[in-house]
Amino acid sequence: MNKITLCISSGRCGTTFLANSFQESLSEDQVAIYHESLHPDIAKPAVFHRSFDDALLNKMYNQPGIKAKIKEWEKKLELIPIVDFGWTMYAAVPLFYKIFQEQFRVLVISRHPFSVAASFANKGSYTLNKSSNWAITPNHDRVFFPSTRVPWTRLGAFEKGLYRWLEIYKYADECQEKLPADIFLNLKGEDIFQDAQTAINEIQHHCGLENYQIIPSNRKNENNQADLESRPLVFNVNNYKNIEGLVSFAKQKGFSMEEDDLRLILNKYSLPKSLSSYLRHYSFYWPIRFQLGKLKRKLMGI
Repeated sequence: MNKITLCISSGRCGTTFLANSFQESLSEDQVAIYHESLHPDIAKPAVFHRSFDDALLNKMYNQPGIKAKIKEWEKKLELIPIVDFGWTMYAAVPLFYKIFQEQFRVLVISRHPFSVAASFANKGSYTLNKSSNWAITPNHDRVFFPSTRVPWTRLGAFEKGLYRWLEIYKYADECQEKLPADIFLNLKGEDIFQDAQTAINEIQHHCGLENYQIIPSNRKNENNQADLESRPLVFNVNNYKNIEGLVSFAKQKGFSMEEDDLRLILNKYSLPKSLSSYLRHYSFYWPIRFQLGKLKRKLMGI
């Protein structure tokens, strides 16, 4: 019996690397591999955060994009297994279990909250990109933490990313309490990159893909130079304390919250200490280059 797998993940945890590894090793007629098969504005994970009761599940199912994707996958699952390594459909886990039952599997893929939040801040989350469909806040329905220790508007993108991490992985635990334990496999991004083959083998076994040889990809989805120099992380290492429950939960999950370790992580996402990086940052080189490229493509009709 073919299995269908979704991820509960914040993103920036190695899921792109996993999707690349499986896609490069398999043909499309063997296993259907996706990464973020639905755009977050269609999947609406923040809107449907912690949706377990029938009324909410029905409302989620009747979203046009979600319903169409489920119908598509129901047909495809008759022929081949399906895995979506993306984070955008994490809120649909209870819905998919209700529909697919014993065919359904879940990968819970996490990473240190500082790595995730800093990486997303570099990418422009909660600044350039802050759609209420996915950028969860204390104002969303059914959140675990409906307030922060300081007003939300006073928090930076990094702290808001920490809040999002906390909500997603508290939800992951809740799913594992409410749904059968054997459908879940928990992995850390740090372990995936340290021993990719072992992680891939575990995923294959969990998702019923043991008969295939999967080779780790050479491609990784690391933050690029433009992100670091356009939106370098500016932080006060103590601001994370404004996110209630973060420290104890992160420690519970096995992540160090010692200040020296936190600074070591955050330094990777700060402005590189070179004259050229400083010049590009303070001259707005990357935003100007992006806008000029956009104008050029428009003039050329591309």
